[in-house]
Amino acid sequence: MPAGNIDEAALEKIVAVAAPGARLVGTRTFRGGLETITAELEFEDHPPLVARVYVRDDQRDGFAAGRYWAALRALSSSDLPVPRPLYLETTGALIGVPMRVMTRVPGEPSLPPTNRAMWIGELAAGLSRIHAFDVASLPPTFRRGESPVDHAARVARRFAPDLLGPLGVEVAAALLRVAPRVELAAPTLVHGDYWFGNTLWRDGDGSDPRLSAILDWSAARIGDPAFDLASIRMDLAIVLGDDAPADFIARYPRRRARPRDRPFWDLIVGIAGVVLVDEWLPTYHALGWTHLTLDDVRARVDRFVRNALACV
Repeated sequence: MPAGNIDEAALEKIVAVAAPGARLVGTRTFRGGLETITAELEFEDHPPLVARVYVRDDQRDGFAAGRYWAALRALSSSDLPVPRPLYLETTGALIGVPMRVMTRVPGEPSLPPTNRAMWIGELAAGLSRIHAFDVASLPPTFRRGESPVDHAARVARRFAPDLLGPLGVEVAAALLRVAPRVELAAPTLVHGDYWFGNTLWRDGDGSDPRLSAILDWSAARIGDPAFDLASIRMDLAIVLGDDAPADFIARYPRRRARPRDRPFWDLIVGIAGVVLVDEWLPTYHALGWTHLTLDDVRARVDRFVRNALACV
């Protein structure tokens, strides 16, 4: 299968199992994303669908596709604005790699907002809805989060080979030092990768932006909501500037994460930023945020991380 595209033969097979008898009239490959090829399928006589194909070598075992599927199955009957799962194939038997198909939810990715306050408020309200979800309704097999000690050890281990500069080394050491004294908040549903690129909008860059859907639930779990708060705050710091994280917290209705432990979670997400920031820039550009430069995003990740280090 060509990199960055789904070939015609694969599309025909996907349509045959997901929308038998429907006539495909067009496809649109979604830009952005580091792990999958995502394509919207337009039909003459059938609602649009979205196919996601897992092409990375470390995802060909089908585990990532299956995990996303399980999360959508658990959440699709709720009032959360998520896609409905339709078809899953984890072995590669259909098109050579794992894939799944889901409904197309309304909205479009957001360009840089003109109504910044309302845009941030919509993101805050969306995350609050996730954290308010009744986790007792989730199946017993739903993924659970790690302890702070295990989480810190895992991310330090994962990124250790790429921590070439002093900042990354300092972050890893701080995480391992601080983790034993971090107290977990009451568990909630955690999205696991909550940032604006995993949302869809109506009028996202206009005067009345409204969040219409929340996507990419592959990292969903039951755990400490502070992880999501750190993830979205770092992303807002990158794309909007250093004052955006505080603006988000001021608009987040639930206020469940203890400020005392917030720097630990900022470092949990920050260590990924230190290592992966160069890979993130093309995704921002693909989403239309082309004004961001590599110097911008590096400097903003650096400040976010150093602010957290100063507080642990």
